[in-house]
Amino acid sequence: MLTRRNHGSWMAALALVLTASAACGAGEATVPEAPAVPQRPETPKAAATLATLSAADTTRLVQDIGDFVGGGFTGSLGGGPGGSGLGFGTLPLFAAPAGCSAQISIDAAKIELASNCTLLSGRHVHGSLLVGLGGECGLGGLTVDFDLLVESQAGASDEVRVKGHVGLKLGAGALYLAMRLEQESHLGAHDVETLVGGCFVLDLPRKLMAMDGTVSLEVDAELIALFRSNDLQQLLCEPLPYTGTIRVQHRDRNVEVIFDRDTPTTGVVTVVTGTSTERVELPIPLGGLCSGGQIPSPLDIDYASCGGCGNPVPPPGNPDDPIPPPPQVD
Repeated sequence: MLTRRNHGSWMAALALVLTASAACGAGEATVPEAPAVPQRPETPKAAATLATLSAADTTRLVQDIGDFVGGGFTGSLGGGPGGSGLGFGTLPLFAAPAGCSAQISIDAAKIELASNCTLLSGRHVHGSLLVGLGGECGLGGLTVDFDLLVESQAGASDEVRVKGHVGLKLGAGALYLAMRLEQESHLGAHDVETLVGGCFVLDLPRKLMAMDGTVSLEVDAELIALFRSNDLQQLLCEPLPYTGTIRVQHRDRNVEVIFDRDTPTTGVVTVVTGTSTERVELPIPLGGLCSGGQIPSPLDIDYASCGGCGNPVPPPGNPDDPIPPPPQVD
């Protein structure tokens, strides 16, 4: 359980993390729209490109969900602005952002969001959140089950269902998110489903996000893409990582995509297939990057622990091992 003191330090640090995220997001580069209906890639290069664009979209979605869910609890406890100073073992009160209407149960465990709520990216959202103390994160952590309807992008006036479970915990100035997520959309006559599982880290001092996990993409119940992100680290306002790899399954073999310190400014990655290595330029607009070419040194992150919440997917295996699918959302 969280004591009042734990609540205060947890919430204050979380507020700083999310403030940094919002400040960096103001100069955020734009990730191009995915095709209306994702197609099965025919070549290793196409598979690498699809996996990279899907990873970028996943990062933006997790940032949106993490910012909204975590940000709703800042300032509510431990003497922050408007803090209520709730006692030992009490759930923090969710404070909806300005212009967002929310109904909160008496015990603060269930939150219903009206359709006037907006995520950091500008996408409208409504749905429900179910909040708990501890869970897989233990002492000092929170768990949130969410079932939301979200715009595919700001101003799209459509709805994509996003549901999942996240354990949140702070450690050394970083917010750890152990997440299982499912995104469902209907594109014309087609059903598209994306499953995500992994450990995500929002780091305050460097204003970056890191990811280690698996993602699958299905169209009409047919697997289109399955990939494993290994230690991807990128600045929140840039579209591509500056370190890490993606292994994507393509026709019973794995293709590896390698990101380097030049990738955010050049859009170029290294694609390795068996004994073949190719430099590939991705279709990502690169103007207005926030780093000014100053790429931070990679962090040493314990993804298996994920801040004490535990990564919901196993660690990456050998390059030729089958990629495990993401865990299902209960």
